[in-house]
Amino acid sequence: DLFIPASSIYGLMLDNSEKNYTVASESIVNNVSGIIISSKVKNAIETKYKTADIESIVNCVLNKECIIGYTNPLSNEDGLNYLLTLLSTFDNKNPLSDTAIDKLKAYQDSIPYVPYDIVQLEDSLFNGTIDGFVSNYQTYYSTPDLRNSCEFIPCGMVESSPAYIVGNLSQVKSGIVTKFVEFCGSEESQRMATDVGFNAKEDYQYTGYKYEGKQVIEAQNIWKREKNGSSDLTAVFVSDISGSMEGSPLLKLKASLNRASTFIDENTNIGLVTFSDTV
Repeated sequence: DLFIPASSIYGLMLDNSEKNYTVASESIVNNVSGIIISSKVKNAIETKYKTADIESIVNCVLNKECIIGYTNPLSNEDGLNYLLTLLSTFDNKNPLSDTAIDKLKAYQDSIPYVPYDIVQLEDSLFNGTIDGFVSNYQTYYSTPDLRNSCEFIPCGMVESSPAYIVGNLSQVKSGIVTKFVEFCGSEESQRMATDVGFNAKEDYQYTGYKYEGKQVIEAQNIWKREKNGSSDLTAVFVSDISGSMEGSPLLKLKASLNRASTFIDENTNIGLVTFSDTV
């Protein structure tokens, strides 16, 4: 009944859908998307490119001077925000152009992988596989290890957590939504949010390309087609088929593999490893 994504990007996508929705609040809480980058690497970028902004960081990646990872833009809002930022950085007049797509392929060739969650990117940063990753300021603020060794560079659209009412709500549900939005907007709730890193970087303004909903969806489709860059992809599925998986867990495993198969390109090399007492 109430949909609260991190970013209004999803509101653009709702505009392009057949969903009947209304805006309950333009902003529940504010956050800023951006790049969490090693302080050492940021200083090196500033030395060469004069400033460490999104354009210089992207050039650094394309020149294979640093590695900035990001999450899957089909499942993560920071990843989607960054995909749109990349495309508009490549071509601010037409971010879906062949020029932008070719540079996206080159970017993909310059990074090791695109994971589904931030945790894997944090681990990759601390073990030295990457030099930085896309996340948001609240994550940076609330993680002392990141604050001690990295810096945050804002980029992309502001994540204002808008609230959308989906469908026609009953009077009772509408009243609940109203009370909930009021609760989130109260002085105490906003203070609690600020204490954990929200409502910061208020001076940051997004000045990039203004996307429409259909363009956001097309950008996702482009990413699905081009996410492997110029490289062939090999995917190996490792599956537990031991006795503890008997019954429902094994059925869920099979269902998961079936779902995964729908995302596999016909040119992808596939491996399946099962293990129980032996591999």
